[in-house]
Amino acid sequence: MKLVETMNIKISTVATNVFGKSGMAMLNAIAQGETDASHLAELAVGLLRKKVLELQQALAGYIGNHHRFLLRLQLDRLRRVEEDLRLIDEQVISRMEPYKQQLQLLQDIPGIGQYTARTILSELGPDISAFANEHRLAASVGVAPGSR
Repeated sequence: MKLVETMNIKISTVATNVFGKSGMAMLNAIAQGETDASHLAELAVGLLRKKVLELQQALAGYIGNHHRFLLRLQLDRLRRVEEDLRLIDEQVISRMEPYKQQLQLLQDIPGIGQYTARTILSELGPDISAFANEHRLAASVGVAPGSR
């Protein structure tokens, strides 16, 4: 996140996922006015707790009021997007209800989870009899080997 860099905060050098649980806790604390690197580093959870000293150094920066304002805007936008995605997921799950059996059959295939099963079902439809055989189906989705 470019804004965090302008504050001279280098959290991404220590945390692999700035938007994970620890990173978000720190970003929210900064947005609410916390500037003490020690307090911010203490918000780390899980494996990141082992890197508290590195975090303290990475979180020591200059945080102005304009930074906090812009950070709050961005975090609010992120929350709205997450809420929109949650609503879309609810809608997809609701619309897939009539195809529960087909979804379960697809998920019985090793490596196929709920999201992949929904994608397959939405792309191919519940009735694959439109395809003459498995080779035509594979060709239709672009996984049929060919030689040129």
